[in-house]
Amino acid sequence: MQEYPLVLIVDDDRELVELIKFNFEQRKWRVVVSYDGMDAVLKVNHHLPDIIISDIMMPGIDGYSLLETVKKDPKTKDVPFILISGKKAIENKIRGLKEGAEDYLVKPFVFEELFARAKAHLSISKKIRNLESEGIRGNLAVMPIIDIIQNLSVSTKSGMLKIDGSENKGIIYLNQGKVVKAKFGQRTGWPAFYMILTQNKGFFSFEEGLVEGREFDQNLERMILEFAHQYDEEKKMLKSLGSVNSLFKICSEIEVKDDELLGKLIKMIKDKKEIEDMIRLLPYSSYDIIEKLFTLKSEGYIDRMD
Repeated sequence: MQEYPLVLIVDDDRELVELIKFNFEQRKWRVVVSYDGMDAVLKVNHHLPDIIISDIMMPGIDGYSLLETVKKDPKTKDVPFILISGKKAIENKIRGLKEGAEDYLVKPFVFEELFARAKAHLSISKKIRNLESEGIRGNLAVMPIIDIIQNLSVSTKSGMLKIDGSENKGIIYLNQGKVVKAKFGQRTGWPAFYMILTQNKGFFSFEEGLVEGREFDQNLERMILEFAHQYDEEKKMLKSLGSVNSLFKICSEIEVKDDELLGKLIKMIKDKKEIEDMIRLLPYSSYDIIEKLFTLKSEGYIDRMD
């Protein structure tokens, strides 16, 4: 028999609590309620909820203090915590997220949004538990690489995420949940990170430990968004080029100057290498290679061989 999640709702606004409670129960979730921070601490320890939704301004102890108590306790530190508040100032949201809250929702809100966020954070929490129970190893066909990295980031892990792909091996280095370096075959930095995110076959494992050095300054969300944008563009450009098995011929003289990638691509075109070979042999991301070929073809310097 399926056991539905247990949510603890904490707010001194009793009407709002009852409304949220009703909506969760309509979706068969189990619900515990509290109207002040001190009582909430007792109920957290007694019920060990799957997720906590709490207001900030309350009698007794406020939502920030409740959050701190929950995150300091080894039994509850991994329980997703969503703050809800009428305070719209960005400083309040930043404070909540810095102190460990998984999310911050401004009142008034639509229940469907709260429910969607609660489900999403429970899903992430479950994946983290599964990773830890399996010794943080598994099959990329079962768990996508982006999910793995996000789960390690949320749980502030430090160490090496090792990828054993079908053609290459790679490593993503994390320091307290932040991606700091990457290596994939002969690639390093962004090209390595990009290529690792394209992997959907093979196996992964995570080895905890201290990591030194830093190649990336962006946060993980920005890096994933940048990857998604480039990967989408790559697929569009590749369609224009034919396929990864396409061969090209040079139609007019190309001035290389100091463009190392361009020089290597021209040599490989002359050697009748397919796009797939270029991606496999060159220390660049597939996006960089395909974007350069797309530009050359668009400007009439190269064309596909029939």
